[in-house]
Amino acid sequence: MLARIIRTGNYEVITGAIDQFNQLPIPDDYNNILDKANLPFLIDFFASNNEAAQRLIQDHRDAKSVQMASEIPIIVKDFYDGTMKNADEGYIQNNLFPLLTTMISTDDSNYVHTGLQILNNLEFDLEDLESLVPKLNAIRESHSEADRLIQKIEAIQLQFDDADEDLELDVENDEDDDVDQDSEDDGADSLFSDHDDHNESFLSIESGFESGYEDEEEEEAAEQQYRNYMIATTEVHAYILSSLIKTGDPRHIALGIELISELDFTLFTYRKYEIASLIREHASHCEEAIDLLNQIDRLDDVVLADDKMQTFDQIVQYIDSQPGVSMLMMDILADYLMNESRHYMDQVVQILIEKQVPLEQFKEHGVKKYLLEYPEKNENIWILILKIRDLERF
Repeated sequence: MLARIIRTGNYEVITGAIDQFNQLPIPDDYNNILDKANLPFLIDFFASNNEAAQRLIQDHRDAKSVQMASEIPIIVKDFYDGTMKNADEGYIQNNLFPLLTTMISTDDSNYVHTGLQILNNLEFDLEDLESLVPKLNAIRESHSEADRLIQKIEAIQLQFDDADEDLELDVENDEDDDVDQDSEDDGADSLFSDHDDHNESFLSIESGFESGYEDEEEEEAAEQQYRNYMIATTEVHAYILSSLIKTGDPRHIALGIELISELDFTLFTYRKYEIASLIREHASHCEEAIDLLNQIDRLDDVVLADDKMQTFDQIVQYIDSQPGVSMLMMDILADYLMNESRHYMDQVVQILIEKQVPLEQFKEHGVKKYLLEYPEKNENIWILILKIRDLERF
């Protein structure tokens, strides 16, 4: 209900509603409730000049910031453990390297440390790793893992240099090719034999996240680890997306959106990280971001359909108990009329036909103009238009 009142943009009404809201008991999931109702975005959009609304949302963001900071060490640990487990089983996600590259560029030391850990402990293309050297040099004094990664890159470079030198020596000693070939073939056979055995060992070991266990407790623990990893993966990607949107750089924003393209974000995740608000503030110039914003709106319509219906039913019940339609209720009804689905529009039209509404309220919201321009008019819409015209005559 507070969200609906905020959408009216009425300064005094919003202030009064927030004062009443602040007197309610604070539940344990208070921050989640405010995010679910999308209050941060609505206040930024409809009540940016309202002091009470700004205090409410700033207090909310401060409290949520503390809560989310306490979650980060757990999130990055679960993400690291799950990523390494996947790698042990021969699976590395497609976008892992660009994700890690962004992680080590964030302001949060937990994310930087975890990104460096994974880069150190897994194998990546040398060319990709070399692209990180400027960033690693910038953070090597504050992060020992960065120094370790630089040493790893230098060691790989030396290995490639040695391999090039060996190749040159082979070319210079063509007369020994026949003799050396037998030896090299044996060595190659041994190398590829070991490689095949290694691959077979990967194929023979089922994923610990998926395979059965003799011990039921062990199986439950593995399932819980998998759930924790999936949650952590979503949180990490959401954090990275929010960080990249804040840069305002269309390329960075597009990268962040691409990184999450294979994940199914819940509406709660988008709300928790205030992605819609961040897009409005930093990325309104980015086509990919606007597409994502529209996607979030569609998700909102589906996920919160029941909640929206219950709220509307409460509003209708209140209006039915009154002889007329107050200014506040007219503000809310006009929002439903012009910004919600046809289902809500038809019900609002019926209410406005039946209830006593002063002409000034119709004029203030431009109801007649809106209805006249509406393309698919039914009988009730024409009845309401005629009602407003009759009021204009007297």
